[in-house]
Amino acid sequence: MSDPVVITIARTLPCTAARLFRALVSPDDLNQWVWAGLGENPTAEVDLRIGGRFCFEIDADFALKAGWPRKR
Repeated sequence: MSDPVVITIARTLPCTAARLFRALVSPDDLNQWVWAGLGENPTAEVDLRIGGRFCFEIDADFALKAGWPRKR
């Protein structure tokens, strides 16, 4: 079994903690937050169980043509 991957995201967002949690655990909200209309057929999978899967995908060619990742 491989070692777990740990990802830390640090950013201040203008929303409540409850709204942020919902954006991270709802596939529909996650797609809207991450892709924000940039793609066709984005997919997200969120399984909050221990050992569950967290994944979001989009067609890379389409996303790049649409301007993702955005420069800040």
